[in-house]
Amino acid sequence: MRPRVPASIAACLTALAIAAPVMAASPVGAQLAQLRAATDKYHDVSVAIADGYTPTEDCVSSPAGGMGYHYVNVAEAMNPASSPTKPDVLLYAPSPSGPRLVGVEWIVFDADQDMATVEHHSVLGQALHGPMTHGLPVHYDLHAWIWQANPQGLFEDFNPNVRC
Repeated sequence: MRPRVPASIAACLTALAIAAPVMAASPVGAQLAQLRAATDKYHDVSVAIADGYTPTEDCVSSPAGGMGYHYVNVAEAMNPASSPTKPDVLLYAPSPSGPRLVGVEWIVFDADQDMATVEHHSVLGQALHGPMTHGLPVHYDLHAWIWQANPQGLFEDFNPNVRC
């Protein structure tokens, strides 16, 4: 008798199996594959810290889902040029075995810090969300849930599969 796979894991694996060929066939899919390869080493949180990512104290969540803990590379975040394979932020969900890498984020600070003027920034062919503040200077950001499937969408801000 084969072991039974929990429904949530089976659904996640099915979604990945369906999306993988489509993603790999597109330019964004190729960039996502490069991003996953570039961030794979950060499953080990000590490697992320050694590479300049500093953890924040709060695990971010909302009724729409979670983001997890943000590990911020300040040098990258202060650089207004977003690299598709060098995210400014790594997102980790709490787990019994320690922080678990679930996604990445890019952030660009607004040049004039005026919410009334809109700038246009993109990475991976996606427009960054904003302008916004939520406790930071005016900025734009984009999340990519490359290590934890998000039923709301790959680039949505919150992931209902991430819990704090």
